[in-house]
Amino acid sequence: HAGMTYQPVCLRVLFSEAVLESILNPSNYSFNIYAVFPLIASLFVFFLGFLVLSKNPKSLTHIIYFIFNFSIGIYQLGEGLQFSANNEETADLIFRYITMSGASYITVNGYFFSLAMLDKIKGQRRFIIIGYILFSATLLNIFFTDLIIKGVHQTQWGYYPTAGRFAYIFIIP
Repeated sequence: HAGMTYQPVCLRVLFSEAVLESILNPSNYSFNIYAVFPLIASLFVFFLGFLVLSKNPKSLTHIIYFIFNFSIGIYQLGEGLQFSANNEETADLIFRYITMSGASYITVNGYFFSLAMLDKIKGQRRFIIIGYILFSATLLNIFFTDLIIKGVHQTQWGYYPTAGRFAYIFIIP
């Protein structure tokens, strides 16, 4: 992070005023054609999740499908915002706190939804709970350390994450 003027991740408080100010400040974004597609995808996925939930809001399968879509939508929204970010600090904050908040749960939410579709949740509750605990621990690590995500770097399509020393832990599942 040579030349960076903001505090290291481990010293920041999650969603502090400075974090929110950076993420919500429109001057930290520029139009980027590569950001359009994930932003459109996020809208579509959010819409699809709400549509299915609205058909039967009391159905566990519909609720889990909505949660699954919500995590995908958050991930896609984060990707679009991070590609639009015009500075490293904002891109890093978006990636850590938005993109990864969605991405971290896609796998376990997909597993949970598959079990709901097959009506096999009861026999797998322990694995579902363990999955949420493990992915939450990984996400907290991403929020507060550089072990999994070291930061972001500029690419032709926008800012993209730089893997940390233990990034493979996140890729394994």
